[in-house]
Amino acid sequence: MKFLTINLFLFAVDFANAQVPGTLGFIYKSPLAQSFTLSVSSLNFTSANVTARILNNGIKPVTTSGILWGFSVPTISSYTGITTNGDITGSDYTHQMTGLAIGGTYYIVSYATNEAGTSYSEVRTYIHGTVYNENTGKTWLAANLGATAFPTSMTHTAAYGSLYQWGRLKDGHENPSSAGTSSTNGNDQPNNGGKFINLTYWTGNFGLWQGVSGTNNPCPSGFRLPTEQEFRNEISSLYVLNLTYGGRRYPNGTSQQYAGDRGFYWTSSVANGDKPVSLNIRNGVTTSIGNDFNGVGMSVRCIKD
Repeated sequence: MKFLTINLFLFAVDFANAQVPGTLGFIYKSPLAQSFTLSVSSLNFTSANVTARILNNGIKPVTTSGILWGFSVPTISSYTGITTNGDITGSDYTHQMTGLAIGGTYYIVSYATNEAGTSYSEVRTYIHGTVYNENTGKTWLAANLGATAFPTSMTHTAAYGSLYQWGRLKDGHENPSSAGTSSTNGNDQPNNGGKFINLTYWTGNFGLWQGVSGTNNPCPSGFRLPTEQEFRNEISSLYVLNLTYGGRRYPNGTSQQYAGDRGFYWTSSVANGDKPVSLNIRNGVTTSIGNDFNGVGMSVRCIKD
């Protein structure tokens, strides 16, 4: 019995770094390292910060650590983005995810690699570029479709974004300086080379922008055009959305109008069967919720479904 006890003790000492479970009081320790993702936060229009740390090294020292992200759960062999110079001593480190799209949903893990292999933290899901209004309980994109920066003021030109004709897909027509045409090609997806259609009614179909599954919903996956009521609910705290004076484009051959002076935002709602409803702002306040022809170009701010 004494001989057996000594042998078991030596066996345990030899494998102490591997922490054999349940052997002579040793607590199991995985050969793999263990990492933890602490937080994710937006940094700028295309980047976010991720903070993580290694909780333990496993049986061998960690040689590489960092962050992985993707549109599905990433691994060291399949990812959209990766960083490789994370701290390997157990201190917190912060890395940047780059190349992010507004409204994009990303899956994030931190990882640590040692001689035994690569291990991963729990998966975090992150939607880039959103703002939450605690007064209404709604999450919105933090910028207009087509913007290249988060708005810092109502006259922040890089945050004006695109001017969509109501009901149309993103196809180039929404560029405020796109070429114009009088032809509709006779369908709800004109395929006209991204031209703005200079007709007050470019289509007679007023069911193109309702809900996330709307035929021509231009918003990122999981987002949609807000309804009239949803915009009305935001009026008392519009400062949360930080809307801009992107102006509008009228279907008479003219270019962008009222930029820097007024903002016009489409909703998915339609009045009287043929007049899409819009929110119009000026002087920092809502001046009206009205309706207009679907051929007018206006800003779009998407809401999470």
